[in-house]
Amino acid sequence: MRPETDGALALDPRDEPGESTGTARCVSFLDEDEDDDDDDERGTVPPLFALPKRACATPACSTKATSMTERTFTMPFFNAAGRGNVPATVAALILFTGATSFAQDGGARTIRYLALGDSFTIGTGGPPDLSFPSQLKRALLKKGLDVRLENVAVNGYSTREVIDEELEALPRFKPDVVTLAVGANDVVRHDDEAEYRANLKRIFKAIAAVKPHKVLVLPQPDWSQSPVAAGFGEPAALRRRIEAHNTILAEEAKLAGATYVELFAQFVEQARQGLVAPDGLHPNAKAYNAWANALVPYF
Repeated sequence: MRPETDGALALDPRDEPGESTGTARCVSFLDEDEDDDDDDERGTVPPLFALPKRACATPACSTKATSMTERTFTMPFFNAAGRGNVPATVAALILFTGATSFAQDGGARTIRYLALGDSFTIGTGGPPDLSFPSQLKRALLKKGLDVRLENVAVNGYSTREVIDEELEALPRFKPDVVTLAVGANDVVRHDDEAEYRANLKRIFKAIAAVKPHKVLVLPQPDWSQSPVAAGFGEPAALRRRIEAHNTILAEEAKLAGATYVELFAQFVEQARQGLVAPDGLHPNAKAYNAWANALVPYF
């Protein structure tokens, strides 16, 4: 990704102190057969990316956990189903309503921010320090808020893998703020909308159990306009499926007491302007910068 400099936030490529770099998991490459052209049993998925077969939580791995940077560039996409080259697309962010102040005993304290999701959260297409959670953290630091970020998102995850691999971070990290970005891979795999809804209920329930002050929800971006999107189907049909999943997300967020942040019109405009990373699929740094700007007021 080519770093952009426009927008209200400076795109500082330096790592911030106190930010996790993916200690929640490591990656196991169980099958590196580059000639695996198997089709998804529900339809042919274009062989755009080479994918590792599995990710696991760090405590269960015998190898040392890789850094976020290593995971981003050595594992560009993850095929959770193990049935072919499923690119990592994503969506959704959430924010439960609750206390708006992060003061403790009359003074400021560290805000523990946990980012759950997939490639839109980890910042696939560019360096992880230009992902929207990292840019959001820097913006909050500039406003005098002390923030500790742990980003456990993984490329290519759907709601199923968020449940299986990421929710363990909730009781361990005990976040004050949670963001969630997941959904596009559910669309890519043609998962049933009823299953998507049921999985969202499980995710929201797990988040609510740790009682964060805020859980911020963003819709799925309009990746149907991305240059490579035609490989997944007719763009208009993809757009309809994306919007249908966003409707489900908004409904479940409301039922869970979350605040759905309606940014889809902005996402559509970003796609129209071509704010896409060099991989032809994910947003670029300037787009992620706008996402961060949109979330700052919630703090």
